[in-house]
Amino acid sequence: MSFVEGPLFACAGALAASGGAKLRNAHPAAEALRAAQLPSAAWLVRALAAGEVGLGLWILVRPRPGACLLLAVAFAALGIAAAGFARNPRVRSCGCFGEDAPPNALHVVLDLLAAAVAAAAAFLSPSSLPATLRALGWWSIPFLAGVWGIIYAARAVGTHLQAALSAYRGHTHGHEQRSRPRDRHRRAEDVLRSAGIVEGHPSLWGGRSARMGAS
Repeated sequence: MSFVEGPLFACAGALAASGGAKLRNAHPAAEALRAAQLPSAAWLVRALAAGEVGLGLWILVRPRPGACLLLAVAFAALGIAAAGFARNPRVRSCGCFGEDAPPNALHVVLDLLAAAVAAAAAFLSPSSLPATLRALGWWSIPFLAGVWGIIYAARAVGTHLQAALSAYRGHTHGHEQRSRPRDRHRRAEDVLRSAGIVEGHPSLWGGRSARMGAS
């Protein structure tokens, strides 16, 4: 057993979970491929998703060097696809977990990190998940909890974080838009006051009206 088993199993589990989600709902991923002008048939999305599930389970059971390298290639390809989706304004969702989630730079970074973990595992001869759990004994419970936590965090970053940041930016932008007229009014008052023009000054319409009323 080496230090790479935990991150490797998390990557394999995330890939299998992503594939399973696309098997249940292939529409978001198909829409992303269609917007990027790539082949987007639902059967093709589900075939790729089945491959993700199979590869992820293969790594968990028999993490041989060839399988780990294939996992690295898969995540590198996903990272390249996510980068292309993020740069394409027509793509509103990557559909990686079968959900409508905007592609983002963090998604690309996570894919590339997973590719690096899988590539490193190919040279470190990691144990399988069953063998690792037998070696850990009772410590396998926190180990599995940590692996699940990594998978959940990656899913949250890939599906929810960018949407939350976009909503926050939209709220902030709307607040700035509402505050701008007031700010411009305040800046105009400051300029007039610095020039010695205050309320009632003859150059202002109010001052002229007051003189006309007095006369």
